[in-house]
Amino acid sequence: MESRSWDGRLGVVVGADIAIYGNAVARPTGGAGAVALAVGPNASLQFEPGLRASHVAHEYDFFKPDLASEYPTVDGRLSNRCFLRALDACYALYVAKFERRLGRAFDLDADIDYVVFHSPYCKLVQRAFARLVRMRAKVVRRFPCGALTRTVSHAAASPSAGVPGDAAAAGPPAPRGRTAGAVRRPAA
Repeated sequence: MESRSWDGRLGVVVGADIAIYGNAVARPTGGAGAVALAVGPNASLQFEPGLRASHVAHEYDFFKPDLASEYPTVDGRLSNRCFLRALDACYALYVAKFERRLGRAFDLDADIDYVVFHSPYCKLVQRAFARLVRMRAKVVRRFPCGALTRTVSHAAASPSAGVPGDAAAAGPPAPRGRTAGAVRRPAA
């Protein structure tokens, strides 16, 4: 990973999380994950400063009202809706910032190499990716662009493309993670 505020020293960023649920139905979505990133020059993963989006909502979809218990209280349906609303808000804000900063229309196919989703289970990742494809179609109507129009037309011709939860619409599997974000290619 690279940072433009690099001061000559190398850095390491480590993040870890564990999820355990008391409800037997939710146990398959539990697990643990960790990531370690080296921060320095000439990285293969670069984030554009000022070109990011975030969303915060005050919801009780996942919380721990009983601190004596190791198990959280979870409203799975509400949590899914919150995740998709956050995706909608972040996508819209990211597109607006991108267009304002670069002075051209955002193209999901050309401008993004990888999309990383929080993935408590595969179906949510498939739905989120399909939602990005649908939002891309809305951008096409607002900003006509040959490449995007061709992609959307091709997707419309396929009976399964863009259907939430359809593996064909989801693209390559996303890695497990606790964040949702976009990563741009490093400058050549």
